[in-house]
Amino acid sequence: MNKNTSKKSSKPEKYDYRDTYEELYGIAVVGKDGKYGYINRRGKEITPLKYDRALRFYWDVGRVQLDGKWGLINRKGKEITPLVYDQITGHQDPIVRLGDKYGFVSRKTGVLLTPVKYDNARQWIQILNFEARKWGKKDLAQVQLEEKWGIINVQGKEVVPLKYERIEINQSENPRIAAKLDGKWGFISENGKEITAFEYDDVEEFHNCRARVKKDDKYGFITANGVMITPLVYDDCEPYFQNTYSDYSEKRILPVWVKRDEKYGFIDISGNEIVKQIYEYANLFDKQNEKIHS
Repeated sequence: MNKNTSKKSSKPEKYDYRDTYEELYGIAVVGKDGKYGYINRRGKEITPLKYDRALRFYWDVGRVQLDGKWGLINRKGKEITPLVYDQITGHQDPIVRLGDKYGFVSRKTGVLLTPVKYDNARQWIQILNFEARKWGKKDLAQVQLEEKWGIINVQGKEVVPLKYERIEINQSENPRIAAKLDGKWGFISENGKEITAFEYDDVEEFHNCRARVKKDDKYGFITANGVMITPLVYDDCEPYFQNTYSDYSEKRILPVWVKRDEKYGFIDISGNEIVKQIYEYANLFDKQNEKIHS
């Protein structure tokens, strides 16, 4: 027998299942005989292999299940919530469900940010902190109770009262939030202040601090402060003002076409009619060349 060959016999794998290491904290899910836990990059078990399910770490928490109930553990392997929840979704201060009710829990401490009382809840969305005149981001989440929607902040405070039929938060440029009340649309701030009356049949999201609104089959534009910059007289128009960076340094905002009495023209960002409605057809401007694109 070759002695060198016998010394090279490999050690049997300790686990039946081993996931790849999560990049940020170097934690991996491992399993043995139908039970799961976590190890660090040194191969040390940071939890016992006792869970029926263990999901990969995301941010700084992992989700584990035992006897049909879910909880959270931190990167040290500590259970920061009791394993009592029927469902945990999301990663930034996750949504937890008990029966048919929802709430939010802190991913850092495991403490409930809100009571588990809502009929529905949606994931966190970042928007511009326009109300404070800052370009930083604010995290907001929608919650529903008795068929009415509101908004909470990251402290779990209801910053928008639960009285709206619908709320639409957009993640791009959205200094205001669209909300529906008594069958009509309007806009509110991220702090719950009602910026416009609830009188519109439809609204679009904001672009360049302008939003298209519709009432009685007529269109116009409002500012982020709720000021109507065009009368509601147009039969149709582009949904939003586009940007161009044609000289690669200066941002410019392109005109939009408007239609009235079967004729087309153009207005600028201030609502001024820069081309009268005299044309039978118009198309949007080319964002790169600042020419009408057809």
